[in-house]
Amino acid sequence: MKKANGLNLFSILLSILISLLLLTAAWTQQTPQSIECSSISTILANPKACDNRPVRIEGKVIQFKLQTSKKGKPYTEFTLADGSQTLMFFSYEHLPLEKGICVQVEGIYHVRREAGSFIFENQVVVEKKTEGVATVPCPPAIPSLPVWKWWKVTGGAILILIILAIAVGKMLKPARYHRMGRSFEEYIIGLFPDTDWEIKDRSSDTSRRIGRRITGDVSYDFIMKHRSTSRRFIIQCKYRSRFYRQGDQEGIEWAKPYQIRNYQNFQQAEGCPYVVVIGLGGRPRQPEHLFVLPLASLRYPFIEKMNLLAAKRDPRTIFAVDDHGVLR
Repeated sequence: MKKANGLNLFSILLSILISLLLLTAAWTQQTPQSIECSSISTILANPKACDNRPVRIEGKVIQFKLQTSKKGKPYTEFTLADGSQTLMFFSYEHLPLEKGICVQVEGIYHVRREAGSFIFENQVVVEKKTEGVATVPCPPAIPSLPVWKWWKVTGGAILILIILAIAVGKMLKPARYHRMGRSFEEYIIGLFPDTDWEIKDRSSDTSRRIGRRITGDVSYDFIMKHRSTSRRFIIQCKYRSRFYRQGDQEGIEWAKPYQIRNYQNFQQAEGCPYVVVIGLGGRPRQPEHLFVLPLASLRYPFIEKMNLLAAKRDPRTIFAVDDHGVLR
């Protein structure tokens, strides 16, 4: 049930994110005709859409030069700023400009313009000569907002999706480990045939009885009683998918230090052998390897591979009690 709830939550979040992404993409993917080239930021964000189109732009004069060509013709080059963005302008006459004033300019924007042997990029050519430039009040200083392009929106959406996936994965991880442990536990119980063994107690039965999954430390998985000898064994099941390296040693971490202490205390209180059954590789319901070790031999959280191999048994062989009363 928790898995289904987690997957449903993930599906809902994913659907909402995809819908927002599509709406945002549709909003940002405007056609060139719908873009109004009325500000420096808009033009610089959409140069191809504004190329060779009439524009009316306001900005602050940050520099200008009154020039005269070799043929004696006057012209003006100046730069306007709109917040942190700037754009070059050209007029075929001298303009009455001052540094720091704000003007409104009418002209034609060119991504690339050739004039004789000169090439100019991102430039507005003033129309109507002097009439194409008018002084206007400077607006109050307001931080310019970023112009979001579709790829920025998409990148942000993908990042959000990754964060959501990680969050949902972390939510589902404990439930996944619980299912794997329960599956391995069911497999091990199957190796104790009912004709020879009686299940005296099982921690997961307590969980079902109270209607809540126990998430804290449980000191055992089940207690088995051998019918013919009446010997009892505390069984703790552990499943690991593979070995890993700790320093220069290969092995597994089978429990936390506090869990080992709890297991030892429980064994002392019950007064019967405590056996740890470890499955490795394959699947929880069909492990590739199986190891059976007494708790007394497991004093540390990490078990080296060589020590595990010494306790290896056939994962398909049913459990029995030998002549010395030891679980085999």
